Amino acid sequence: MDRIIAAEVTGNGAEIFVRETAGNISRQLLPFTPWLLAEKGVALPEGAAAVELSGGAELDRRIEFASLEAYENALPELKKTPGVMTIRDLSCQFFSLSGLRLFSGMDFNELHRMQFAVIPSADEKSVECIEVEDNRGYAAKFDITTCGSEADVLAAFDRAIIDRDPDLLEGFNIFRNDLPLLEKRAKKLKFSFSCGRDGGTFVSRKSRFSVAEKQISCTRYTIYGRHIIDTYHLLLFYDAVHRDFESFELDYLKDYFHIGGDVSVCGAVRMLSDLLLPASFYKCCTLPLNLQDAVLRGSGAALKSRALEGFQRRFIQAVLQSKLTGQPDILENCYTELKNSIENRTIDLSELVKSEVLSDSPENYKRKQGAPGFRRSAPYELALASGKKFCAGDKVGFYVTGNKAKVAVVENSKLFSDADPAVRDENSAYYLNKLDELYKQFK
Repeated sequence: MDRIIAAEVTGNGAEIFVRETAGNISRQLLPFTPWLLAEKGVALPEGAAAVELSGGAELDRRIEFASLEAYENALPELKKTPGVMTIRDLSCQFFSLSGLRLFSGMDFNELHRMQFAVIPSADEKSVECIEVEDNRGYAAKFDITTCGSEADVLAAFDRAIIDRDPDLLEGFNIFRNDLPLLEKRAKKLKFSFSCGRDGGTFVSRKSRFSVAEKQISCTRYTIYGRHIIDTYHLLLFYDAVHRDFESFELDYLKDYFHIGGDVSVCGAVRMLSDLLLPASFYKCCTLPLNLQDAVLRGSGAALKSRALEGFQRRFIQAVLQSKLTGQPDILENCYTELKNSIENRTIDLSELVKSEVLSDSPENYKRKQGAPGFRRSAPYELALASGKKFCAGDKVGFYVTGNKAKVAVVENSKLFSDADPAVRDENSAYYLNKLDELYKQFK
């Protein structure tokens, strides 16, 4: 089953939300059995059964529970028991055993994302205004002047989420600032958010995660049937690799990523997310993770690599599913399908596109030409030849042309934006060779 946009585990099973190709959302309730891994010597709790696992590892039993209640009752003691490993997130447990994955069969741009920014009062003790946008052209501003009261501002924000029905809520530093203020003011005003896909409110819990050598403490927020992402966390992981941020202030970050100064806070959040969130999105397509966990566990390195086109990601996903489920046909069928579609040029051209973010401006690249150690780069050459205005931080999508398997990419490539759908000129031999190399590697 593909195109799952969210999964929530309850006492009745796992409710999954599927975005159909027509754009509407369907809901299904699937069976779910809570479980954990344990060594043979661990005593079985009440209401549990053991499944013996092959492979010879120390944790060689999967202990399954008759109900979510039985699992939660046994969990406090089991966490203190040696030889036991638990997976806290229940949706991860569900994805692990079911073989289903979030966002499988989807493109990042299909995710309905809503950005929001809470503007506090001058004394920062109440909500003055909430600005909202989404990636489908919606924009709104709810303030006390137009809404009438602070409670009405919260209600208008709540209604916007319900009416627009986004899959993802995102903002900048919202786990530290915006959501705690909303939570505090809602409690004070006796207002209850109902924007979860079950009609429920935001749920918070204390958490910690690692970024390089740092331990970050934060309050994590969730809401039923939707994802919540703080772009501040994405930026922390970005800087852990690049180590060149001078500040984490939004104005500085907009300048760093060449985001126009007249862009709204919500617009800046959306553009930052466009750059930094896809790696976590595609990680979920392969690994049994929810989106927030995928972000907070850091870099899908393989799935994030600039050296991987879409068809390679799809093939590696099939490899992992084949190995984890013991079904070799998954790998063989994927290989055959991709090979035929590349040979016949029926594969979607976007699956052959490599996207690279320009770390330097094309003008600086041009100035370095001829210097010792200089190496030509296809995305920079294409950016310069296009006559279009490209800046550092821009993403360049391109594909390889020609008719031989071994070609110099820098001399045989074309911007995806310049492709003519009616005239397929991709280098089929080049992409078949890449597919065969992957197949041999994992076979």
